[in-house]
Amino acid sequence: MEDTFSTIYEKNAWRSSESRSGSGSTQYHTKYIQEQLVHFIKKYKITSIFDCPCGDFNWFKNIVHEIPQYIGGDIVKAVIEKNKEQHNYNFIQFDITKDTFPEVDLIFCRDLLCHFSLDSICNTLENIKKSKATYLLVTTNINRTFQSIKTGDWRPLSLFNKPFCFTRPIEIINENCSEFYPLYIDKSLALWKVSDIPELIPRKIFRAWHTKALPTDLQKAVDLINEQNPDFEQFVYDNQECETFIETHFDKKIMQAYKQLIPQAYKTDLWRLCVLYIHGGIYLDISFQPVNGFRFIELLNKEYFSTEVKLHPYVKEPYKGVSNGFIATYPKNPRILECIKQLVQNVENRFYGNGIYDITGAVLLGSFFSEEEKRGFVLKRHMIKPQNGYTLDGKYIVDRIISYDGDRKEGYHGAVIKQSYKTSWAKKEVYSSI
Repeated sequence: MEDTFSTIYEKNAWRSSESRSGSGSTQYHTKYIQEQLVHFIKKYKITSIFDCPCGDFNWFKNIVHEIPQYIGGDIVKAVIEKNKEQHNYNFIQFDITKDTFPEVDLIFCRDLLCHFSLDSICNTLENIKKSKATYLLVTTNINRTFQSIKTGDWRPLSLFNKPFCFTRPIEIINENCSEFYPLYIDKSLALWKVSDIPELIPRKIFRAWHTKALPTDLQKAVDLINEQNPDFEQFVYDNQECETFIETHFDKKIMQAYKQLIPQAYKTDLWRLCVLYIHGGIYLDISFQPVNGFRFIELLNKEYFSTEVKLHPYVKEPYKGVSNGFIATYPKNPRILECIKQLVQNVENRFYGNGIYDITGAVLLGSFFSEEEKRGFVLKRHMIKPQNGYTLDGKYIVDRIISYDGDRKEGYHGAVIKQSYKTSWAKKEVYSSI
């Protein structure tokens, strides 16, 4: 990230002759908000501000005398050094996504999140929530559909809409933006208490088993999650409930694909994408249980996807797949929807691919992430004996229930599961003629 914004600064990529922070930081385009901020600071009795990104301090220098304690932060080292040379205020090099915030009344974050990827935005908001600041004053548009970008690019961004869903702010200042008028007349600064920054991920945990009667060890794991995570709702769907959910929430095309898949594991792959798209939340395979004191509250401030390992026949391609056994995501995630569409197309085309995970599983999901994204995952599939589960930031948090494979095999001899999905794939018996 530092390299990205340093290059933008050094090359004056935003092409303003007045400010290397861009035309939005010129005197002309900030005249109105300068006036409003002075009133704002007095109204809320703000005595200390952390201005991040402070950029080249082109306009804030006009009102900084109104603030008893000002700290400017920016990830670009060159801009901080220049600010220190030219202005007698406290400037620090600062990565807003991970560095520890100074103790202030207000974090002022103008024209930054619009340049961030979703992951960078979520890391920023999560980091702000860890601060001791009382307020966050941040740029937002009013009603914009979320667009995915790489950090360093730009798009208008609404914190009111999905996936963020911020509540009504304490106060909002319309900037009277005239850049490319009238395209961005909704550009505003909105004030929230830091404690009111919403969680991105709903407190719902989804799981599936072929019947409501769970084997003893699986039921114990379900009960443990309920006990350790009382603020969450945990739902365990049986086969009929999975089918009913898709029929209720999706069109006939998706329902048809669900019915044409023969292995229940493949059906469940489709269902988990569907339930996460509608509700958001956390999906965890019924075969896993939390360990080492892990609580699901740790997953609420950004989406989590995981690397996958040992995907036959892609053993030599460590970033081929993305695990669909443990996912935390927000409702209406467009990437999830595109994955659903591709899965349905795979069914329509009677696609088999090169391995058992190509049709509905980890290889399919992995095709919607770049290798760079996968390398950056902090949730990782972990299969080093005797452990078989997931790590988060290097800590082992979820482990496979030892008795699970035996419980599953018992079902193969009954009416519910005729044969494993691996056998079905090998025999090319994945699709029915319905």
